[in-house]
Amino acid sequence: MPVSLGSSQCLGPLWQGDYYPNDLPDDWRLDYYANDYSAVLLPAQVLSQGWLQEIDWPEGLKTVVEIAPEDPGREDWPLIHSRLQKLQSQGAVIVGSDRRSHTLEQAGLSIVYWHDYPEGVKLAQVSENHQIIHREIPEAADLRELRQWLERLDADREIWLFLDAAPEVLARVRVLLELMGI
Repeated sequence: MPVSLGSSQCLGPLWQGDYYPNDLPDDWRLDYYANDYSAVLLPAQVLSQGWLQEIDWPEGLKTVVEIAPEDPGREDWPLIHSRLQKLQSQGAVIVGSDRRSHTLEQAGLSIVYWHDYPEGVKLAQVSENHQIIHREIPEAADLRELRQWLERLDADREIWLFLDAAPEVLARVRVLLELMGI
C-alpha cells in the first residue's frame, strides 16, 4: 500500500518555529516541507495569500485543496478559483464537505467529497484505487493504537494520509510508517 503522508496544518502557526526555522522565508516553506513529507492538504482560502500565489509548486508534492461551503462567496474567490484550476491541471485533488458545491463543478473544477467515519476520520474516494484520509492525532497519541489503525488501511489502494498533528507527532508517524514498510 503506497501511503503519502502529509499535514493539513503545515502552513499554520503551530509549525512556525517548531518545524520551520524562524528565518525561513514564507515562499520557501512548501519546499522545506516537501523534503520530509510527500503530500499537503490546504484550505482553499490560503491560495489567495500573496506569497503562495507566486511560488513554483514543489515537484512531486501531492496536493489536496479543501473547499469550504462559503468559499465561492468570498471576495477573493476569482483569484482562488484561478489558482485551483492551475493546481488541478498539475494533478491536485479538490475535496469538499458539501455536495451543494455544484457551482464549483459548473465552474470547471472536478471535486470529490469527504465522508465522515468514527474516530474523527474523513475519507474521500478519488478513484477505485485511490483514497484520501484526514484524521486528527492528539499530541499524546498512543503509537501502538496508531499502528493498529494504520494496519487496517486498505493495502490495495493508493492512500494520501493527512494528519492534524503537531510537527513532532507527524515526524513520529513518518518513522512508524517507515518501520512498518508502508
